[in-house]
Formats: sequence, C-alpha cells, structure tokens
Amino acid sequence: MSLRAYEFSWDIIGDIREGRPNLGDKVHIVLYRLMQYTFRDIAEQRYGKEICDSLFYDAGYLAGKFFFEQYMKEFKDLPLNGFVAELQRVLKDLGVGILRIEKANSEAGKFVVTVSEDLDCSGLPDLGIEVCNYDEGFISGIFEKFTGKVFNVKEVDCWCTGDRTCRFEVNQTVSAISNVEQPDDNFLKTATTIPQQSQNDEFVSQPNSKSLTFVNPDSQPVQTDVFIQQLNDEFSKITMSLSELTQTTDEELFQQTNDYFLGIGEDFLLID
Repeated sequence: MSLRAYEFSWDIIGDIREGRPNLGDKVHIVLYRLMQYTFRDIAEQRYGKEICDSLFYDAGYLAGKFFFEQYMKEFKDLPLNGFVAELQRVLKDLGVGILRIEKANSEAGKFVVTVSEDLDCSGLPDLGIEVCNYDEGFISGIFEKFTGKVFNVKEVDCWCTGDRTCRFEVNQTVSAISNVEQPDDNFLKTATTIPQQSQNDEFVSQPNSKSLTFVNPDSQPVQTDVFIQQLNDEFSKITMSLSELTQTTDEELFQQTNDYFLGIGEDFLLID
C-alpha cells in the first residue's frame, strides 16, 4: 500500500454522475480560478515564486499525460494535423480553450501554439507576468505522450501581459549528453582496486578507514591536482558542446552537465 495520500490516478476524480446526480459535471469558472489562485498565493508565500511556478508546471505536465490517456489515446496514430484537429475539438468541448497551431516544424521539434479564451487567465487583469505555468506543463505532457519525445514549453504571450491570446513555444528537448563529444576512452576506463603496497605510499588507505583514491587507466595513483585538471578539461569540452547543441537555461545546462559528471565520476573514485 502506498504511503502517499494523494498519488494521482484517474480513479481519484471519482464517479461524477453518481456523486452529483442533480448538479452534474458543471461548475462556474469563478470557483475554478478561486481554487487555483488562492492555492498559488499560499504556495508563493511559503516557497517563493520560482518553486510555485515549478509546482504548477509539474502538476500540469502530470495532468497532460493523464488527459492524453483518457481523451486522446485513440488518436495517437493520426498524423499531426489529424491529431491537432481532434485535440482542438476536445479542448473546446470541455471548455478549456480554443487551440491553434501557429507554426510547426515537426523535423526540428519546434512549434508555436496559441490558446484563446483560456481557462486559466483570459479576462484577468494585466499583471505584467505570464501566469499559465499549468498550461505549459499540460501542453508538454500531451506532446510527449503523442510523440514519445520530451518537450519544454514556455509561455511567451499571455492575457496577463496585455495580449488577448496565450502563446506558447513548444520545443523538443535535445538529449544533449548523448550527442556531445565523449571523453577519451582511456580517460573513462574503469578503475580497478589498487593493492596496498607500502606504508610510505601516500595513496594507500589506512586500515579501518574509508578514503578516496584517484587512479589512472593503468591502475596507478593520480595526484589530486592532476585529476581535477583532467576533470576541468572534460567539463569545458562538454559545456561547449552543450551550448552548441541546445538552447537551454543556465539551470538546465548545469543540471545536465552535473548529471553527466556524476555518471563518469564513478570511474575515478575508489572507496577502500
């Protein structure tokens, strides 16, 4: 049994016909927004705007994937135009908004999507900021389920910034690490355990200790400053390659590069 109280599945939405035989499945949009923007207020107070926005994006992403399974799965094998036509119909029927594809480059994985009469923000005051983080994640989840590829979605125009439609840039995420120049094979050769040689060997672990030992491909100890220089050289190569291949934020670039070095770092560290 899961220890989580709110792990989502479609079943948690419940049987609306049974539960609301008189009121049915309709509710005024005012109450939907009341719930969303009071939740956003509290989340921002407790965690700050950046984390609040991230929470809404991630929730939208999860919702988009479940929405696809519930409403769009039968259209998965349609060509893009056919799928978009069905998605437009479903979103309009459900009162979410009026979807349009302004630009599409399937080969490059780049799209520009607009949503008019948007459920989340159409009619809101001009706040000077985009607020449709949930929509960003929602669109990302749908595109991922349809294509099998990961997309980053960013709202660039919003009712709350003075526009009268919400516009989103939808870009396929490049698997940067798989495309960058890889370090030399000798540099990545898996280290083997170094036998204890002598009490004078500064690289040999002392009894009952857990020390880190740097090794080279010939299973010989490597001085720490040499290892750090090698690592810095590789870091520079990877970072340059990532910059050329992707258009990522500094945070995304750091995370991708950090994950990469966490992976190769295991090849250099021995714990005795």
